[in-house]
Amino acid sequence: ITTTTNGFGDVELVGGHDKTFIAWPIYFHDDTGIGTTNPANWRLVLPFYSQMRSPLRDSTSYLWPLGLTITDDREKRYHEVDAPWPFIVFARGPGKTANRVWPFFGHAHTAEESSDFYLWPLYRVGRTHSDPLDRTRTRILFFLYSDLTEKNTETGQAFRRTDFWPLFTARRERDGRERLQ
Repeated sequence: ITTTTNGFGDVELVGGHDKTFIAWPIYFHDDTGIGTTNPANWRLVLPFYSQMRSPLRDSTSYLWPLGLTITDDREKRYHEVDAPWPFIVFARGPGKTANRVWPFFGHAHTAEESSDFYLWPLYRVGRTHSDPLDRTRTRILFFLYSDLTEKNTETGQAFRRTDFWPLFTARRERDGRERLQ
């Protein structure tokens, strides 16, 4: 265990570690964060098995990276099952909810963000709400059509940009100025 000074001048605790590997990355055994409140133990035998255990998160994968992965995140408060990740994902809990069967549909949300798609990349929308920012972006076929709105929830000022490539771009700035190109 040691300490370091961050960019703000605060002293931070740096946990110790004990790492072992054989024919990396085929096998490794890592203990990190020793002496901290969240020590983590990693065990990996690629591609058959991967396991991470810590007080805040447990994750186990079989046939990584495209097999079954089960995650219990106690810090962010959700349970997730992926089989195979990232194509099929289901998560439940107050910290995260997700349903994804790629490329057909996907819906994921946390307290601050949400993301939806249907027939990816045909339709996609992403939202972020973290006061004072409220941001929504809708896209069709990546960037063929894009509609971005950013609103300051405290002042009510909003920015909007709509693109329909290659035909036009329309903008409305927070101060009310508009531009159509």
